[in-house]
Amino acid sequence: MNMYDNHGDARLPRKLTVERKILLHLFNYQSMEMEFEVPQAIVQDGIAEAVNIRRDNIPRTIKKLREEDLIYDVLKRIKGMPRKRKAYFLTETGERSVEEILGSFRSRSIYLQLGDGGVRQIYLEEVSDYLKVNISLLEIFNLLNEEGRLREAEVRSYLSERSDPSIGYQRGNFVSFLQDVPIPKRFCGRAEELGVIEKWVHGDGSSVMSVTGIAGIGKTTLAAKAATDLEGQVHIFWYRFHRWDSVRNVLYSISRFLEEMGRSGFRSYLDNTQRLDMKDLYPILEGNLTEGPILMVFDDFQRAADDIVELFVLLKDMLSATSGIKIMVVGRQVFPFYDRSDVVVKGVVQELSLEGLDEESCRSLLKVKDLDDELFKKVYSITKGHPLFVQLVTTGQELRDQKDIKRYIYEEIFKKLEERESLFLQIASVFRYPVPSAAFFMEEGLDFTLLDRLVEKNLLQEISYDEYEAHDLIKEFFYNRLTPKQKTGYHMRASDHYMEVGTNRSTVEAMYHLTMGGEPVKALKLASTYGDLVISKGYTEQFASVLDLLNREVSEKKNDYRAMTRLLTGRVQMIMGHWDRALSELKRASAIAEAEDRPDIGVMANLNIGVIESRRGNRDGAEKRLKRGLKMARKLSDREKISSALQAIGELYSISGEFDQAKKFMSESLEIATDLELSSLQAASFTGLGIIYTNQDQHKKAIGQFERAIAALEMTEDLLMLSRVKISLGTVLATVGDHDEAVTNFEDSIEICSGTGDIRQLGYSMAGAAHVYLMKRDLETAREYLDEALSIFDQLGEKVKLASIRVDYGRMFIYGGDMERGKQEFKRSLELIDEIGSPYHRKRIAGEIQEFLRSSGHHKEAARLR
Repeated sequence: MNMYDNHGDARLPRKLTVERKILLHLFNYQSMEMEFEVPQAIVQDGIAEAVNIRRDNIPRTIKKLREEDLIYDVLKRIKGMPRKRKAYFLTETGERSVEEILGSFRSRSIYLQLGDGGVRQIYLEEVSDYLKVNISLLEIFNLLNEEGRLREAEVRSYLSERSDPSIGYQRGNFVSFLQDVPIPKRFCGRAEELGVIEKWVHGDGSSVMSVTGIAGIGKTTLAAKAATDLEGQVHIFWYRFHRWDSVRNVLYSISRFLEEMGRSGFRSYLDNTQRLDMKDLYPILEGNLTEGPILMVFDDFQRAADDIVELFVLLKDMLSATSGIKIMVVGRQVFPFYDRSDVVVKGVVQELSLEGLDEESCRSLLKVKDLDDELFKKVYSITKGHPLFVQLVTTGQELRDQKDIKRYIYEEIFKKLEERESLFLQIASVFRYPVPSAAFFMEEGLDFTLLDRLVEKNLLQEISYDEYEAHDLIKEFFYNRLTPKQKTGYHMRASDHYMEVGTNRSTVEAMYHLTMGGEPVKALKLASTYGDLVISKGYTEQFASVLDLLNREVSEKKNDYRAMTRLLTGRVQMIMGHWDRALSELKRASAIAEAEDRPDIGVMANLNIGVIESRRGNRDGAEKRLKRGLKMARKLSDREKISSALQAIGELYSISGEFDQAKKFMSESLEIATDLELSSLQAASFTGLGIIYTNQDQHKKAIGQFERAIAALEMTEDLLMLSRVKISLGTVLATVGDHDEAVTNFEDSIEICSGTGDIRQLGYSMAGAAHVYLMKRDLETAREYLDEALSIFDQLGEKVKLASIRVDYGRMFIYGGDMERGKQEFKRSLELIDEIGSPYHRKRIAGEIQEFLRSSGHHKEAARLR
């Protein structure tokens, strides 16, 4: 029989068009048209993420679908966002189109590769029921591989990470966020400890409990058992720390948990706050952690970074005045966020230090059948009831003459493993985090049967579906016994695995493994190629941590790549808004590059330094650095770097109001970029020219330049540049009175910058939106944006923009009837400009204030302004 007779053609087209993907995606939300609040999945950013295309491609595709009468937009309040945005829904024509798509593909079949290695041919519409999961047709298409196969493991991995809908679920009236909880196959004893935890959770005493103990003693197992036992009685949140975690990672996970409980304020705060301040966090968290019962468990706290420890100091102090909110912190040692007075005097923290299991629990846990009472007591004496050690005992006879359980484990268990088992664990020891089973199969003879055997022996742990890792104690043993050649080889193959995965987080891990594998140069090349993309997807801090590792590696080896790591670190810190550290790193890069005769690096270091100095108002220092960079680039005959230098110098002259000079440099940069087909540099030059025309009140020409910039970006993923173009376009649209389109551009830029971590452009987006809302007399919204923008530019020290923001504060107060406060803000604005010593900006800001005072009827005040 033909294999397609009953199931149709299994060779489905691998890809749907972008337009069809968007229609299928929106079809899932059609019932929400009349809802007061809708999810972020149906605004432009959410659509881009769902259909897996670049954000900058969305506006053009949306326009096309609207012109074909397939979708329409409505201004809606968006869940987790403080402002209304355009949400998109299907028209009747659009709904009919989706029905045709579904009718065409529902009855088609695919090959489903099961977790056990088997393959099943199945209808598309049967996938959800067969796997007992909630997955849409669009999501299935996105997960199909090039051969039209769907892997069960990838489906479950995708669903475990999917952010919409939330990974939390309801049990009774309580929310459970336990997706990362490792469930042990066997649990014995610990009745006393479980009783202590239950009493603490339901009691009115301390709000924080620390659970400590040596590696493998069962801390995580106990906490997991307690958490799962308490399901349905309290709201439960579980978080496992990794070394790359940032404060924002932790807070974002907490916000999703609170949002599932119906408390969306904290999520909204995080989505719209780029720079986190502990003082600001206190009232926000306090306002959302108001009512219990809530249990929040944080595992592997020994991995937490210093700034996370600071967060827990805040949580501890905050919760001391609450009841019903409990935080359990699990790790190997006493935690640095509390001291003895918190335990003994204040009673804020309760400590639970785990020892070994009792004898009865050890008997239940042991799988060995040949132990008599005498030998059991020997086992118990040697292991001290350590659960992992107990479970690793496979026979009692070798224990008769042993005194040191670790020696026994090493000598009699690890060394007696089958060769393939040892090989498997050697490979597992190089991975920092849980990985899919396929990552381990680096050598011949390694298979699922062997994997299952190691899990059964408790030498590997299944953390979640098809994700495994070895216990830290086992990792340490096997990693320390790898030869240098083995370490290098396995790290390199681990980097290959992560590169095949292809996600942004996996790219960061690939850099780590390349560095540990003795290939920092390859890691640097990877960082140079993918760094901006990693940053744009929200992994800026993780990338920065890998760069710190690279800095240590190249420094220790004293090789030729120190300058490159300093340059990359400076660029990352610059984007993150840490300009002082960025300058420090970039100046070190410049000095090293000069000493080691690396002018290619020296060019970029000088250009980035010059850009920061220019934006801070240090005209002389900026010009010196930028012209040095241009000279070096010309000496290298590197036309791309020459174009970058010319563009940066053009921006410097533009900021200073020297527009003829600015145009000259921008035009020369554009000519080179166009000849080399460098889209981002073309866009930068078009944008620079557009800003010049805007400042010269040639608005039509300015809009033309910005449209050319957007067209140049169509073939790139440069979201940083796209956000800058949108800010500039929003500015000129506001000037010509098109307020709605101006706000749309500013808010598009805010969304982009929130994802990329570009703090300066986020500040410009906020300031631009504030100005438009002032023109629309929406003073409350304008104030929200101005406060955010002021905070950002205070941090950056960009005085020209601070002066502009102060002008808008003055407008806001005068519109609100407070003339005195308005005048004070105008005065502060002019004082900031006088600190810079720029006649051009003094004249522009003063003229702006005078024009506003005259237009609002305050002619005497305008006349007094000097």
